[in-house]
Amino acid sequence: MRARNDEEFAKWVLKLGNGDLNMTVDSRSDTVEIPSHFISSNGVINEIFGGITEATVQDYANRAILCPLNDDSFKINSDVLQLLPGEEKVYKSADTIDCATGDDNSYYPVEYLNTITPTGMPNHIMNLKVGAIVMLLRNLNTKRGLCNGTRLIITKLQPNVIFATVLTGRAAGEALFIPRITLTSSD
Repeated sequence: MRARNDEEFAKWVLKLGNGDLNMTVDSRSDTVEIPSHFISSNGVINEIFGGITEATVQDYANRAILCPLNDDSFKINSDVLQLLPGEEKVYKSADTIDCATGDDNSYYPVEYLNTITPTGMPNHIMNLKVGAIVMLLRNLNTKRGLCNGTRLIITKLQPNVIFATVLTGRAAGEALFIPRITLTSSD
């Protein structure tokens, strides 16, 4: 973490968190100017993941770029994935409406369903590569330590199964496979 190695940056972040920084003088009183020497000239992706290769991916297992919005994280994930060598595999959801009668399905074309992402559901399209670091977003098996937030490295990609090795937590080093899972939204 940058704050650990850069005392000046750490002090500035503490002041920011405590509300002790002077606000910028403009029409908005809730903005803070970030000193130019704290801004990465190489871009945040290259700063955090710039040297990533399939051989060094384990060294990057505990690094992350935090994003305030899902759309930002999707863009950054795509850019980081492009740094890895190898072929990209595309997984698509199978979107349907679960209705008591089949009549309501005609009101929601699949093309429309593919454009929405209800709360707690993944995007319609997920791109992966062997060697990519991913994070579980669901509890798969809490007794084995396969919980929301567990980080994995992809080892093999099949049409309906993703093979991975656990990188973090008490299951670290364990090989597992994740089959295609049916998820239902309450929205």
